[in-house]
Order: sequence, then structure tokens, then C-alpha cells
Amino acid sequence: MEKDLAIYDYRKEKEKNNYGYIIDEKLKGNFDKFSVRTKEAGFVDCYIYRPIDYIYDHDLPIVINLHGGGFVLGYCEQDGIYCQSIADNCHCAVINIDYCLAPEFKYPSAIYSTYDVILEIKKRAEDMQLNPGKISILGHSAGASIACSLSLLDKELNKIDFTSMVLDYPIVDLEEFIVTKSHATERLTQYVEWYLTDLKKAKEPLASQINDDLSLLPETFMLSAEYDPLRKQEEEFVTKAVNAGSTVFYKMYENCHHGFTHKWFKEFNSEKSEMAWNDISTFFSRTFEKE
Repeated sequence: MEKDLAIYDYRKEKEKNNYGYIIDEKLKGNFDKFSVRTKEAGFVDCYIYRPIDYIYDHDLPIVINLHGGGFVLGYCEQDGIYCQSIADNCHCAVINIDYCLAPEFKYPSAIYSTYDVILEIKKRAEDMQLNPGKISILGHSAGASIACSLSLLDKELNKIDFTSMVLDYPIVDLEEFIVTKSHATERLTQYVEWYLTDLKKAKEPLASQINDDLSLLPETFMLSAEYDPLRKQEEEFVTKAVNAGSTVFYKMYENCHHGFTHKWFKEFNSEKSEMAWNDISTFFSRTFEKE
């Protein structure tokens, strides 16, 4: 469709801004790479970051990382330095999954293919000196939406049993953008149109997680930015989840915008970013210590 073809011009604009850190991470990142073939999306690449001082002496807890990008942009390298930081601070392995993108792979392809990738990681875990019984998940923006969908899917399939989950300024209500179409969310609305085959699917729980039963979530930490247009839906999600009996910790970072955690973005806030990443590491370290 014509509207889908517009993604290529949009990605071209982004390439000009992102090539620097992508090259830097490819050359200097301390990761191993492997691929998993999936039915939904073909080969999906995974980048595993271990602690710098790790000597393969015992199995590491696993954190699955899913980058942001409105479901349509790649650039998993934007998370590389942060994956390494969490690996070092929490003494765990962080697996940065370069999940499939829309509009080439429409909803729910990224969700189901990523779920299959995590199942394969769990299967291979012992061979990679990883702990298959401690798998947590971290997502940013659209990646956080996918992360949340994975936790909801696993409630039904019960094959992974996530230890904990961190949602960094997640999109949890796609339906809102279809209904309101406000100027503040104009770009988000375009992302949704690229992502979905049919806008009516926005109400489905795996697309708008706030519409699902939010009981029995993994222990969760949600980060939100004061001036993010997503903040209201995030707060509503937390309220619904807590009322349903889930354990969800919520923190709103003042004077911040969507994207404040990443140094590559114009919304970056160095002070609050450092605070946020410390909070994320503290949360994971604490949940890893639980039996």
C-alpha cells in the first residue's frame, strides 16, 4: 500500500542521524552474535552482552532487551552501551534482540517471532552458560509495548515464566491514537498505521495491553517521562494492573520527554538518564536475588 511505502523515506531521514553510533557499536561493542530462525519473520539476530569481568564460571541470569523505534525502526545498536552497563552492574547476560519491523512484518509478527526467539534462547541457555530459570525482559517505547505483550502471551502459553519486567516509557494503548488523532500524537498515529494491517486491531490486547487482564504480570517496573504524551495511558495501565493484584513499581521522571534515557536522542536528559539506568539495574539486581 502507498502509505506503507512512505516508511522508506522516513527511515532514510533517520539513517543520517544514526549511522555514527551504529558503526561505533558494531566495531567496539563487547557482544557475541547469533541468529534464530522463526516461522513468522525468518532469521532474527540476537546480540548477547556479558559482564566485562565474566570468566564463564557460572550461569548468568538473562535480560531480554527490546529497542524502541515505533515498531518500524531498527537500530538495536542504540541500546548497546546500556545493555553492557546492565550486564556489568547486575552480573547478568543481556540479549539485545533485533526483532522484525513493520510494515514489512505487520502486527503481531514481532510479538510471536520474538516469543519463539526467547523460547530458543531458553532451550540453548545452558550451552551459553545462562540460567533458563531466570529470564527477565526490558523494553523501550515500542519495544516496551512488545515486551508487555510477550508477558501477556506467556500468561496464556506458560512456557517462559518471566522473572521480572521493565517497561521504559511504553506504548500500552494504540487505540488512543486512532481515536484522538491529536497533533501531539501525529507521528505515533503514523506508526500505528504502519504497524497494523487493520486499525480495528488496535483494540486487541496484544496491541493495546491496557485492554487485557493485567493480573499475574511478572514483577514490573515502569518508567515514565513528565512531558511524554504517553504518560496518561501509562499511569492508567499501572492503576489497572495494581488493582488486578500485580506488583508494579512506577516512577515518573520530572522535566523529561519521551526518549530521555538514550544519549543519541534530542530528548536526552543526562542527569535523569543516569538515574533511570541506575534504577533499572537496582530493580533487576533485586529480582535476581529472589529464589
